[in-house]
Amino acid sequence: MADRYGFGYVLLFNNQSVYIPIREEVDRIEELSNYEVRDPGPMYPEGPITVACLGNELCPPGLIDTTGLGRKIHVHLSKLNEPVRVGISGCTHDCGMSWIADIGLEPFGSKTRVLITMGGSPTALGFVIGTVDPGDAELAVQVLLDMYRRSGVRGVRNFVVKVGVDAIRSELTRLVPRSGRRIRT
Repeated sequence: MADRYGFGYVLLFNNQSVYIPIREEVDRIEELSNYEVRDPGPMYPEGPITVACLGNELCPPGLIDTTGLGRKIHVHLSKLNEPVRVGISGCTHDCGMSWIADIGLEPFGSKTRVLITMGGSPTALGFVIGTVDPGDAELAVQVLLDMYRRSGVRGVRNFVVKVGVDAIRSELTRLVPRSGRRIRT
């Protein structure tokens, strides 16, 4: 099914779910009629949501404090009155489903930077924006949310496509972090 209807791969999550990214033009897959099929992760149409895995607090592969970071980010996210989803993963297993979130955060590299993606959806992986130090992740998301809100564009993926990855990277490089470390791509 991943080859026929999707992009040739699946994601397996530790809650025994299988995520198969499906191309946008696919409306119905007859082979799945006997299975429960739903969009990945919680998505509440009445407002924003932050999804975080257990992170380094309770999970051995976790490299960052996802729940603490998630609480801080949700304060900024809750100022939006639309269904923006932030996914935070503590390791590359991606239990927080960062790659398919509107804004995704996941550890990256041997020095444990945080990879930022934007514009993920049930049918597309997010665009790679860059990396920041874990201590700068909250500020980076705040900057991204402010840019999104000011743009007036509806939908984070539409925002990334309209504004452009390079313009978003430039703004992050200018504003995050104050210590002068740069967003790397």
